[in-house]
Order: sequence, then structure tokens, then C-alpha cells
Amino acid sequence: MQAPQVPPKVIMITYLVACNIEFVAMSDFIVLALDLSQEECQMPTRQTRPLKACGIAGREGYTLFPVLGSKSRVRIARIALLSSLRHCLWAWCLACLYGAAAPVRAEERPIGIILAAGDIATCSTDPVRNGTATASLVMREIEKARASYPDVEVRVIALGDLAYDRGSAGSVACFDKSWGQFRDRILPVPGNHDYEFDGKASAYFSYFNSTFAALNANEKIGTYALDFPSTGSSRWRLIALNSNTSTGAQSPQARWLESELQAARGRCVIAFSHAFFYSSGFHGHKDAQDVGQPLAPLEVMRPLFTTLYNYRTSVFLAGHDHHYEQLGRAGPNAKPDDLGLSAVAVDGVRSFVVGTGGKALYQKDYKKKWAFTEAYDLRSFGILKIELHPTSYSWEFLPTVPSSSMVIVKQMNSDICNLAN
Repeated sequence: MQAPQVPPKVIMITYLVACNIEFVAMSDFIVLALDLSQEECQMPTRQTRPLKACGIAGREGYTLFPVLGSKSRVRIARIALLSSLRHCLWAWCLACLYGAAAPVRAEERPIGIILAAGDIATCSTDPVRNGTATASLVMREIEKARASYPDVEVRVIALGDLAYDRGSAGSVACFDKSWGQFRDRILPVPGNHDYEFDGKASAYFSYFNSTFAALNANEKIGTYALDFPSTGSSRWRLIALNSNTSTGAQSPQARWLESELQAARGRCVIAFSHAFFYSSGFHGHKDAQDVGQPLAPLEVMRPLFTTLYNYRTSVFLAGHDHHYEQLGRAGPNAKPDDLGLSAVAVDGVRSFVVGTGGKALYQKDYKKKWAFTEAYDLRSFGILKIELHPTSYSWEFLPTVPSSSMVIVKQMNSDICNLAN
């Protein structure tokens, strides 16, 4: 069959509703989510060859096919469907091998707005280092939302290491001078530096005492979950984790997280903690000084991230590494030797590292980055803005100073959410 001409970077699909086919476009692949058994998935298909039968990151029922064609051509891949697909005979799927997947266009009016950053304030007089610069950005976005969408709720997620250097009462007072002006909007999680002064993060817990009471948070470790926005029929579930306490698979926190995610079935979910699971930065290379060192997931977060993935969490926010990084959908089983390509998953968790609140940045540019890294900025302080919609979301990193230091690997600034499974 002659391949038809199509413009570059255009993806065309035929979505056959009657056959229950979900289509997800990736840069070099088409992915068909089919209701097939393991035996059926392993059967050969014409004009395609499965890269991993019935599996993206081990998920049963998914088959990954390469698209045959050149940069400006597509070939029609005819996928024979079996009787389990309600007696449908064929699905015709077209995709363009050139360029990135077509982005999801989110609805224009958000139902809620999140502003996020971690690694924030020292007691410096420098407006960047004491958190004033990012606090000004937060206030600007709050005022902008108030003018454009007066009834849209805005919350500020503070991703830990809020009060450098050791989380003392004096350090928290310096945080309060900059970020305290919107204290009633803050959804906090503690970082390792917030625990340093006395090992209990006492100043952190004291400062946010009324916040935790309103959120019905765990009194010992400060974990909590809430619906956002607080009113309306379409609400996301936000889940705050503490990466400084036990995170093992059988820990109380892990069991609580699983129960929260079970209760959130059919919802869009964002989870956040100070520590990430994936990062291409300093801590994501085991604090190596050599820029050629291999990547490594943060093992302490593996049990929690695995649970987030198993229950189809949409987004995971973190700080800890002092840079900005946007990482595409992935499961928990990334291998450093393939830069995590094996972990790419159509129903994976999208991650953001936003350790850009004010503390000195880690500007070491490591040679190895995760295969699903979509963008990163090693030189800008700033905040992440996420606009939530009923079943989708869009985002933008807002630097304190206009900059050209953002490296775009794959142009993505919106996505549909996973509905918690």
C-alpha cells in the first residue's frame, strides 16, 4: 500500500469507538490499549511488530507498535482484532513518525490553580535567597487569577526544605517574612533540612499547626489528603507525603497512601513530597561530582512511587534537587543502562522537580538524563503553575527573571489525567 503524504509533525488517527480502542500518541510509536489476552497479544500482526507483547512497563493489555514510515510519510498499520474486541474486524491507525506527539489542548477556564516550589528560604538579605523573588511570583499569579477567574481557587504547594539551613524557629521566621503573606493558601510538606535542627521538624509543625488542623493531617508526620477545588462536582484529589519518615512498602504511610488511592478511584490525583523518585540532577546521580556518572532513582521513594503508579496517579511533584525538570509519564522500573526507556508508560506518572524556590541552584549539567525528561532548567529560580481542568491539566514554569536557559527536549505543556484505578 502506498503511504499517503502528510505534513510533518501532524498525527492522524482513526478512533474506532465500537472496538473499545484507546489511542495514545508518543514520539516514535502508536500505542493501542486493547482488551486482549496474553496469547492474543503475542500473535503476529501485519505491517507491525510488537516491541513488547502486551506490555508497557508490564501492564497487561497494552501492546507497543513502531510506526513504519519516513519523516513526512505515514503507513497505515492494519491491526487484526480478535473476537474479544466485540467481533470488530479491523482498526486503522495512522501516525506520523516525525516529531513529538500532538499535545492535549486543555479547556480554557481552569477549575483550580496550583503554584508550587520547594527549597525556598534562607535568612539572607538577597531577595532571591530569602524567598522574596518567588513569593512575588506567587502573589502575582494569585492576583492574576483573582482578576481573570475570581471564583477559581488557588493553592500554593510548598515542596519542603522551606527554612534553611536547619529548620530552626529562626529559619522558619525568615520563611514567614517572604512566603508568610499567603500562608493560608500553603499546602506544605517537610524536607530533610526542616528536620535538621532537632530531628523532629518542631518549628515546621508549630508554624503550620492551624493548617494541619484544618486539613485533618496526621499529627506525627503531617501527611494529608484533600479535594481540590474545595467545592464543585469535578475535583482532583491532592495527597501530601512525608519523605523523611518511613516510606517502606509496609510502613504506616504506605498503607495510608494505598487506602487514600483506593478511595480516589475514578479521580484525577496529584501527589507531592519533598523527595523525588526520578531526577536528572545532583541527587538523581547519587550526589556524584563526575558529570558522567549514571542516573539512579531515589530508592527511599520507590515503594510510594510504585503505589502511585499502580493506582494511576497523574502527577507527582517534588523538590530536593535544586533545579527544574519536567519528566513524562513513567512507571517505577527505570533502568540506568537504558536511561529509563523501559519505564516509559502510557498510563505512567508524570513528575516535576521544582527545587527552585530560592536556595542556591545545583547547576552541574550531568551528561545522562532520563529518556522521559521533557524539559529542564538548571539556572532559573521560579515556580511551577498548574491549571487543573475536570480531566486534564496544563502547566508552565515561571522564572523569577526572564531567561533562555530552559532546555526543551519534548514540547509538552498539557496532558489528560489518569483516572485513579
